Amino acid sequence: MTESSGYHPQAAEPVVTPRPKPSAHAFSPSLPISPLSPIWFVPLIGVLIGLWLTYWHYSTQGLLITITFDSAAGIEASKTGRASTAIKYLNVEMGRVEEIEIDPNSPRQVIVKARMLSHARDYLNDGTKFWVVRPHIGLSGISGLRTLVSGSYIEMSGTIAGGETKIAFQGLEHPPLTPSGTPGLRIGLHATEASAVKRGSPVFYRGIKVGTVESRQLSEDGVKFGAFIEAPHHDFIDANTRFWNAGGINVTVSTQGLTIHSESVEALILGGVAFSNPSSVRNGAKVEPGWMFPLYKTRIQAEIQPVEGARERLGYVLYFNESLRGLKVGAPVEYRGIEIGYVADIHIRHDAGASFFKMPKMPVTIFIKPNMDDIKGFGADQVKKDLDIGQIKESLSAAVEKNQLRARLQTANLFTGALFIELVQVPGAKPARIGDGSPYEKPYPVFPTVPSSLSKITALFGKLDKLPLEELITSASGLFDNADTLIGTPTASGVSLRELMDTMKSTLTGIDAIIGSPGNEKLPVNLADSLRQLKKTLRSVEGLFQGNTALSPLSYELSAALQEVTHAARAVRLLTETLENKPESLIFGK
Repeated sequence: MTESSGYHPQAAEPVVTPRPKPSAHAFSPSLPISPLSPIWFVPLIGVLIGLWLTYWHYSTQGLLITITFDSAAGIEASKTGRASTAIKYLNVEMGRVEEIEIDPNSPRQVIVKARMLSHARDYLNDGTKFWVVRPHIGLSGISGLRTLVSGSYIEMSGTIAGGETKIAFQGLEHPPLTPSGTPGLRIGLHATEASAVKRGSPVFYRGIKVGTVESRQLSEDGVKFGAFIEAPHHDFIDANTRFWNAGGINVTVSTQGLTIHSESVEALILGGVAFSNPSSVRNGAKVEPGWMFPLYKTRIQAEIQPVEGARERLGYVLYFNESLRGLKVGAPVEYRGIEIGYVADIHIRHDAGASFFKMPKMPVTIFIKPNMDDIKGFGADQVKKDLDIGQIKESLSAAVEKNQLRARLQTANLFTGALFIELVQVPGAKPARIGDGSPYEKPYPVFPTVPSSLSKITALFGKLDKLPLEELITSASGLFDNADTLIGTPTASGVSLRELMDTMKSTLTGIDAIIGSPGNEKLPVNLADSLRQLKKTLRSVEGLFQGNTALSPLSYELSAALQEVTHAARAVRLLTETLENKPESLIFGK
């Protein structure tokens, strides 16, 4: 058929074959399954590695701690682009500095944030200390020189003490002088002034270094020190221990003269502290760490302090009406050259109703050592080894009343002028007993005193000063001038002789007044003899001229007599000049 005929045959419909319905056995295990590709394990392994690295990072980096310092000099943080400053313990790294910032609560300080390693956690407690190690040159030595090459680092000290972990610390500006964990005892010392004691000064016991002064700071009433006493020497410290300043050169002017002492060369440079225990008490109370002890200026001041638990001290008050210049606290009290006590106090006390400067006597407090061997010679009939304090007091009282035992000042050294107290038996002394005197000096009784030898010498010089020596010398000089004129003029007139006689009489009157005046019987022997010789010579000359005013045939005897007068006058003049230039020669000789 052609297209033009309009005949269009129908297209054959496609044959659709129906699909079978899936049965229950379509996914049977017996059918083969496609295997999982290995590529899927790669991200899984990556996730596991990331989780493990995260855990390892946080488990090993440790705690973040803060340390406060006064300055960040020598410290570098990791954010600066340089290697951060390490924190070391026994030269083993324990952490690194991460950040440095100004303390908002204290603009004068900086806060250092550091990340510690995990094994450092056990060392972060109340006993942990941090400080910056830098090069340091001082009197105590040179340290930190290796940091010139390796750079500064933060040193850490501490022990595994347990307890609560700490993350905030106050850094030290100086390294501790005693390593952490060193066995020993830390104590405190208090003084009115620092003197030569400073940080790093050694502590001595019997000349051996047993500790170190670790700190020094001002307090409201003085200066406080922190000291560490190393073991086993800390066992010598108890409640009765006495500390004193042993630094530098100790110059002491005492009854023994001028004493210069230094504990050691180290103490001379760095200063120092020394301590001792009183022999009267062997076992004092134990002290706890931080116990505060007074620091005395000298050893003498430390040793005279009262001791807890010791025997009662024999205290007495002495009154003197003479100068106490040269008498110092700690000066000895002696009996027959043996030291039996010491001066404990020199003070001024007066009645409130009396004038301050009209006080006739000055009180001095002394203590007698309670040692039986030292007081055997006081004059008591019997002294036993086991006498108690009451019996010793009775023995002293008996010695005062029966044997005239008295106390007096004595010069120990003429060069230094140092004085000491001497107990001496004074025969013929006025009756006295212990306890007589001022009632204000309690609880110690008053011990009777006598004037010192020095006061007697002073009184003698006072008498010499009152003698008319000037008038005597002037009169004698006129006599000698007239005598020279007489000898040189053979035809001297009677008037000249009369003038000479008048001068001789005047001189004799002056000599009689000096020799015969009351209270001058204790004149020096040489001065008295010279005056008597001069008087004798003048009497001879006077007798020679009695009844004759002209030259007599006895001119030879006159010349000899005048020569004797000249010699005697020269002796008097020489003695007077010597006493004027060297008054001490009157006592000690030339």
